[in-house]
Amino acid sequence: YVQQRWLAAAEHVDEAVALPCADGAEELAFAFPKVWQTFAWASLDRIDEALGVATTGMPRAQQDGRADAQAVWLLARCRLLYDAGRLTDARAEAEALLATATDLGVGNFGEVTALYVLARVAVRTGDRRGARAAVDAGAGLGDDASAISRCLARLAAGVVADSDGDPEGAVEVLAPAYDALAGDQPVLAIPEDPTDQPWLVRVALRAGHREKAEAAARSAERRAELNPGVASLDAAAAHARALLDDDADALRHAVERHRESPRSLGRASALEDAGRVVAS
Repeated sequence: YVQQRWLAAAEHVDEAVALPCADGAEELAFAFPKVWQTFAWASLDRIDEALGVATTGMPRAQQDGRADAQAVWLLARCRLLYDAGRLTDARAEAEALLATATDLGVGNFGEVTALYVLARVAVRTGDRRGARAAVDAGAGLGDDASAISRCLARLAAGVVADSDGDPEGAVEVLAPAYDALAGDQPVLAIPEDPTDQPWLVRVALRAGHREKAEAAARSAERRAELNPGVASLDAAAAHARALLDDDADALRHAVERHRESPRSLGRASALEDAGRVVAS
């Protein structure tokens, strides 16, 4: 998965989920591989299937009294609902996760995941105060925060900085992500958002950093090549390249590719970009 070979990752996690559970660990053993399965499926545009698994997983965890399993299902659901473009539902799940993350045992990763979703929903809905509050809350991560938690916090801060009209500030906070892309390394957001690469291209171009934009576009194309036939990845690659080339025809083509994807937010972004280029 970290190598972005998501088709292969999905095959492996499907095999893991099919393995029998050890005695005494049924619910925990069920939850964690299943959550990874939902992440892998979502990366391959199987978002509805992933949400179905997460929806059935939570009641089972509650019935068995497993707080740790409940936490990971909340974490998965808020990300999956955002992926599906269900912003109101994603915000509600993120708020529930934020209220219980420490008590349920997922610590700062759960907290940062909730704040990341809240920040992105707030930006999408024009709630600047809410976006800033989420980023400010995530800025207080301790030294014990995981690399993944720090990455999500940076992504959220970059999204909000860009929405505030500060692309240079966004590029600065996202410097580790751009460096990773230039070095052919994954950005380490779990699950990665297939629509992030076009956004990273757009931000870098606004800030005058064409080399960073080129690295993000190449990364999107490489990821699509590693996972052939995934509509969102193909659309994101076409979208990123069209932004880099400032090509109106290519952007219209990217919009059509996005129509084959279940990610309505990616399609909306492509439509906005195509409209901007045509109007300029």
